[in-house]
Amino acid sequence: DLTAAEHFRMMAAEAAAEGVTFRINTAYRTMAEQERLYALWKNGKGNKAARPGWSNHQMGLALDIESANGTNTEFHWLTANAHRHKFKRTVASEPWHWEYVA
Repeated sequence: DLTAAEHFRMMAAEAAAEGVTFRINTAYRTMAEQERLYALWKNGKGNKAARPGWSNHQMGLALDIESANGTNTEFHWLTANAHRHKFKRTVASEPWHWEYVA
């Protein structure tokens, strides 16, 4: 989603100006990638994954920020500031998962 991407770029630039850098692990996912991740999760071998066709990653609205692990500067910066850029955490057990919410 181009709007989500632009909001993320603005958020990342603001964070960088404050010395905080984000590393994205995954953002957009194809159907095949979502099917693979869902199968891993269903077999107890991966993180929670939405059913294929239902993931906001597939819509270009979700991203996993590898550097936001729940206890570090990146996570704390996002917790305090992401809402201003229309991003929020939507999976309580995944501190790295953030979604654009228009």
